[in-house]
Amino acid sequence: MLQGALLLLGCALSRYLWDIDTVVASVVLGVTLFGLLFYLFVVVAGVTSDSCPYQTPGANFIRRIPDLVRSTYTLFIECLRRTLLHSVTVSCWDDVLGDTVLDTIAAILLYPLLLPFIFAIDVFRIGRAIFRILADLARRARSRLFGTSTNPGQAPDNRATKSDFRCIVWMLQTSLDKTVNLSTLDYLGSILPLSGLSSSTASTILADCFNIFSSCFATNHDLVTTVTRGSEHLAGVSAMCFFHVYCYLLSTESTSPVFRDVRQRYKRVFPSHINLQGLPCPTTIGVIHNLFNTRWTGRFVNWRCYDPPTDELVAFSCALAQVAQFHYSRTMGEAEWLAGFALRFLSQDPLPPTSVVVNCLSIIAADLGCNVFGANRMALDERCGYTSKTNVPLLTIHQRTA
Repeated sequence: MLQGALLLLGCALSRYLWDIDTVVASVVLGVTLFGLLFYLFVVVAGVTSDSCPYQTPGANFIRRIPDLVRSTYTLFIECLRRTLLHSVTVSCWDDVLGDTVLDTIAAILLYPLLLPFIFAIDVFRIGRAIFRILADLARRARSRLFGTSTNPGQAPDNRATKSDFRCIVWMLQTSLDKTVNLSTLDYLGSILPLSGLSSSTASTILADCFNIFSSCFATNHDLVTTVTRGSEHLAGVSAMCFFHVYCYLLSTESTSPVFRDVRQRYKRVFPSHINLQGLPCPTTIGVIHNLFNTRWTGRFVNWRCYDPPTDELVAFSCALAQVAQFHYSRTMGEAEWLAGFALRFLSQDPLPPTSVVVNCLSIIAADLGCNVFGANRMALDERCGYTSKTNVPLLTIHQRTA
């Protein structure tokens, strides 16, 4: 495209200068023709010899034309052999060459009558195949443009390998650029839930996410916390990743020493009576503030204004179910804000996805004093293919003694 644009520029410049000065126009025209002839010579040389050091996209395309014609012809013949018309024609020809005269007469008389119907059926089958191909291309284009799933009936494969998490740790620890950190955290948020993440790697990612999250805020002498300019998006993404990694590590290894360190650093950076108004992702930051301040009333977590997309809601409910299990099974006090989340989305009409309903019921069951067995299986995420028929958590209700 660049070479074609350069050729058009030379032609237009030559035409424009021809009415002004023919000598200058002739020089420009000669240079343009020399460039065109040299390009054609290079293309021909690249096509005739693979060892030519001057290979162009045009030479590569021309060299592939015979292979394209051969593959297209082979594909056409293969498609023709799969049509109903070919099958009926071969069958009738075999009957014509049959042993009995009755088979020959029947094949000669019936073949012209069946030909229009067979042709219509083949056209319908070809049209249906073309429609499916175009629909699949449209779904892929929509997924690339808008980030939606290519197949609504199938959950996306968000599983990450150990090398992916090692790359995430390396990027977060070695890069100080906000754009790189934002891209890394966006990818970390896209592979939720964090299945397959080891405890040591989760501890490292948790500390790195908190470093990025805390660097986006500044607290003045009046204990007013504000977001630094240009870090609004990074603050929201880092808060979301920090919250989900914290919940995952809480459900897998609640005795990790990184919790004490992060908790102490959080209380030094953020005051207990923080004002969440004006901060990005106030719901996620409010939940984080409740996790690190057990005596906090949670009055700033307004679930009525929280209306996330479906994927975010599924991952958020999964994380809150893990938090509820830890809150109600340890001596950490009550957490009404967790029950408020469950009641908020169980009262919707229509109900949210099945995994969200199961996670909300798990939160309420833990609030009522239930023992939820299967710590790692309790929080469901239907994007991984889980269904309510096979992964419903087992609840055993124990009456409170007090």
